[in-house]
Amino acid sequence: MLAARIGSLPKPFSAPRGGIAVALLGRVLLFSTIVTLVLTVVQLMLSYQAEVSGLQNRFNEIEEGYARGLGNALWALDSKLLEDQLDGMLHLPMIRYVEVRETQVAHPLTVSRGSGQVKNTVVREFPVYCCDNDRHQIGILHLEGSLTDIYRDLLRQALVILVSNAAKTFLVALFILFMVHRLATRHLVDIAVTLRGRTPGIAMAPLRLHRTQRKLDELDQLVDALNVMLEGLEQHAAELRSANAQMAAILDNIPDLAWVKDTHGRYVAANRALARALGQAEPAAMIGKTDFELHPLERAMAYRSDDVEVMASGSRKRIEETHMEVDGRWRWVDTIKTPFADGHGNLAGTVGIARDVTERKKVEEELARTNASLRSEVEERRRIEARLQSSEARFRTIVETSPVPLCIASMPHGTILYTNEPLRALFGPDSRDNAVSNIADFYADATERDRLVEHLCREGSLRNTEAHFRRLDGTTFWAMATARVATYDDAPAIYVGLNDITERKRIEQELLESREQLRELSGYMEAIREEERKRIAMEIHDELGQLLTALKMDVSLLKMRLSGDTDAMKKTDDMRELVEKTIWMVRNVANHLRPAALNFGIVSALEWLVEDFGRRNSIPCQLRINGCEPVLPDAHATAMFRIVQASLTNVARHAGASRADVTLTGSYTALDLHVSDDGCGFDTAAAVQGYSYGLLGMRERARLIGAALQIDSAPDTGTVISIHIPLGDGPQK
Repeated sequence: MLAARIGSLPKPFSAPRGGIAVALLGRVLLFSTIVTLVLTVVQLMLSYQAEVSGLQNRFNEIEEGYARGLGNALWALDSKLLEDQLDGMLHLPMIRYVEVRETQVAHPLTVSRGSGQVKNTVVREFPVYCCDNDRHQIGILHLEGSLTDIYRDLLRQALVILVSNAAKTFLVALFILFMVHRLATRHLVDIAVTLRGRTPGIAMAPLRLHRTQRKLDELDQLVDALNVMLEGLEQHAAELRSANAQMAAILDNIPDLAWVKDTHGRYVAANRALARALGQAEPAAMIGKTDFELHPLERAMAYRSDDVEVMASGSRKRIEETHMEVDGRWRWVDTIKTPFADGHGNLAGTVGIARDVTERKKVEEELARTNASLRSEVEERRRIEARLQSSEARFRTIVETSPVPLCIASMPHGTILYTNEPLRALFGPDSRDNAVSNIADFYADATERDRLVEHLCREGSLRNTEAHFRRLDGTTFWAMATARVATYDDAPAIYVGLNDITERKRIEQELLESREQLRELSGYMEAIREEERKRIAMEIHDELGQLLTALKMDVSLLKMRLSGDTDAMKKTDDMRELVEKTIWMVRNVANHLRPAALNFGIVSALEWLVEDFGRRNSIPCQLRINGCEPVLPDAHATAMFRIVQASLTNVARHAGASRADVTLTGSYTALDLHVSDDGCGFDTAAAVQGYSYGLLGMRERARLIGAALQIDSAPDTGTVISIHIPLGDGPQK
């Protein structure tokens, strides 16, 4: 989708203080200055050589033009003629001093003109001969040429060259700065400012360039690519928000209190039940707060101590504790706290769930009091029997006043001999009319009845045994039974005391159902995460990968067009290397989110995983394929891949192994996968008791696809992780 382009009033040009344009300006100025200086030095050297060569030519011309006349004048000792000739030489350019002197005489004649210099001179001496045809030397011609004028001319040339080239360079650099800023950098700055101003989760108009309509260029392609990427990110963010909303809805409909805290004890998530219990209008009001802001100091310190203990031990903790409601009432809660890790395996905080068990605690306390009372009554009864065996009236008074449902039945037939009011109320009003004559009719399960009777006959008593009973109206309930064989009217009898625990059993069942719901939620969230990984990996590979490839081709074309500019070609090479590195990083991220090899089957995915493991960890790893490869559903293949990936990660981090092996054996009825290493091994029982999250995660993935996971390991013996998946009669390849 092409971004909309709307023309706007041009912004006044302002020189940027930094960035690409200023860097380009600096490099252009530096390069131009260096080139100008080098060329100026070369030109001055050539000019200097030409001037010095011209001076040497003048010396040669003087030798050829004045040698004969000087020889005749010196031979004739004509000083006037010598002076005239020397004056003529002195008028030549750059000749500052000339001198003629006799040689081979005691008192030589010397004639000179001009002034000699100590430095910046070139000196030449020529022999002077007496006559035209006589090569007899009679004197020496001494010439001195000045280099000062040459240096002055060269300095003047250098100033003219440097000033003119500096002006041209500065104007060209300013023009380049203006064009780069107008065509590229100002739009890049606008794009960056717009992206910084975007708010996640809020739909905004697509990016667009504020310039007149023109032929599409690289900036338009960049804007289009950013719009496509932002649209994809917004879509994924919306899907993630939807998934979070679904999870929040599930948590808010759980009657238990649920929360998530970070390592500092701050709430990062909470359900509505907890918010109501703490007097908060919404769960969001708790986010970022600690227990010290929501509970009394003493209780908050206790909660924090439990959290620190759970995170330090790395294991789950279950505790029954008191919790104060917003109305000031104290309630008993059954709390389970578990540490959790982030996506990198680092400790991220604790997860907790608490169920109100106040009624159960009351029942238990009542049961304890009842049991204590029952024990007291039994002891009292024994004392009464020992002292007053014939006082049935007093016995009945004690039993009738007991709040515990009691029953006396004959032994071994079970005929009911006596029931008290609590028991009759427990089994229904019709029981007082003796509608039930045998204690066996109270049991809901005949098998359970026979087991308890057998135990009672063998042991003579039973204590606090759970049993399932049926009322006269057909409804059933759970009770804690205590029975003992004694005598009644001088005959063997069974004394039975019951305590209704139906509510406690109901609470236990709800806890089991809640745990199953959490397990189903875990499977659902895992499926969502895998789907998100798959979508994000496809988006990154298909969209961003194609755009980076196109950008790489554009950089290559740009390098071909700039073949004459060394610095620009080096810059394009750097850009190409950066693009290639980015392409590699994009592919690596996509593969680790969801390897593309998974789309071609579990074997291809395992081949990629084994190769990647060996490359990253320098541990030899071999994949063996036996039998035929089955066609697995995507969920099964993904789960298998993640289990092997977690196993190899444990090998790299903890095993200290020198090699690892992955073996896949397929048949028409089952698939077996084994991951083994020769590392240090570990105590599997200790790992299970310590709630190892890696092992728990592998077992949960295997359970979700109906597979059996077995871990065989012991210290110093290596580790073998085996997965068995029944396939039935599905198609094979």
